[in-house]
Amino acid sequence: MQHYYVCVYSPFAENCPPPPESKLAKIFAVQYVVGTTAVYTCDQGYKRKRGKTNSLKCKNSTGYAEWQTEPDMCIVDPSKQPATEKQPATEQPLKQPSKQPATEKGEGTSSSPQITAQPVMKDFCGIPRSPKHATPLKLKYFVGQKLNYMCQHGNQAQSPISEVSTCENLSGRVVWTSVTLSCTNDSSIAEEATTQLLAT
Repeated sequence: MQHYYVCVYSPFAENCPPPPESKLAKIFAVQYVVGTTAVYTCDQGYKRKRGKTNSLKCKNSTGYAEWQTEPDMCIVDPSKQPATEKQPATEQPLKQPSKQPATEKGEGTSSSPQITAQPVMKDFCGIPRSPKHATPLKLKYFVGQKLNYMCQHGNQAQSPISEVSTCENLSGRVVWTSVTLSCTNDSSIAEEATTQLLAT
């Protein structure tokens, strides 16, 4: 039988409630449904420019889905010193480029947007690119969104080892399908073994 997690009643509801949580699991998506909103916060030493929104939205206004752009979302805050701003340094010799690929802000985390090559689609956007001097804060999901659940590195998964939760609108009830993924780490296994030993 299919179970559902969290519901919000509204005949016009299309925004999803917070997704199900799963202890020790990472949550990620490889594509985002049109209507999804990515919310950002300006980095230390910067502030949101007046008249600019702090979010990007996945839209389809040209026949294919893409994230709207918001240039100059965050500007230098005159009252604060940007964390990345330094005094001019003396000229240094050029260094050879690193062999390791550069990573973008937010890459490698469970909920932060990442940069990756994506096919052009009309109903889904790829991974959003963070505006300059901004950090991903949260994602507001839209009906039809699928989220992948996998145990974090170093943790063990009991069957199933991964799951997908989908945000659905069932006659006005916006719900996420349930997640039964169970992840454990060494410490929790040890505690369980200790409890069983004391109980005997």
